[in-house]
Amino acid sequence: MGFFLVGHILSSKIFHTDSLRSVLFSAFNPVRGIDFTIVEGNRFLLRFNHILDCKRVLERSPWAFEKCLIILARVEENQNPCVVEFNWCEFHILVQGLPLGKMTKEMAIFVGNTIGRFANSDTGANGGLWGVVLRIWVAIDVRLPLRRLLKIRIVLGDEQDLYF
Repeated sequence: MGFFLVGHILSSKIFHTDSLRSVLFSAFNPVRGIDFTIVEGNRFLLRFNHILDCKRVLERSPWAFEKCLIILARVEENQNPCVVEFNWCEFHILVQGLPLGKMTKEMAIFVGNTIGRFANSDTGANGGLWGVVLRIWVAIDVRLPLRRLLKIRIVLGDEQDLYF
């Protein structure tokens, strides 16, 4: 028994298995160990011996190997890792350019859903956000080009450029 992640490196080139294994073990730094197996091409399977190691690796995503994005997905023992689709990846995004009064959960959801699919945001105890940047987690379709600028029109205000 174990806790499984299937990973895919977004690249057309094939990587050396031992190099990939070494880098992932060093980066993930598991407390209870990992087993590593290449499934096919740039797809691999990781079996963690402890759930906390598995959760930590997922929470710290996304990862990269030789400047290529690694997408990870949780799989159960009864799932086939060869059929998992890797079209979406969750990113931590810092949005700059919002007025303080607009740093709300609602604005975080709006911006997140405009970029991709909103997943989460940093909020205070009262549901408001505080700081000079809006921190959100967004699942982005990796088949599409990344957006770097979003123009929004704030009600009763001017057009605002948001940078991320």
